Amino acid sequence: MSKKLIALCACPMGLAHTFMAAQALEEAAVEAGYEVKIE
Repeated sequence: MSKKLIALCACPMGLAHTFMAAQALEEAAVEAGYEVKIE
């Protein structure tokens, strides 16, 4: 059974920060062996 992660990213400072955080979280999760879905 694979490890799975679901995440929701939102940043009050702006839309660009939200996408940067989501990308960093996705890269770290994949590197750690998780299947990931981020909104």
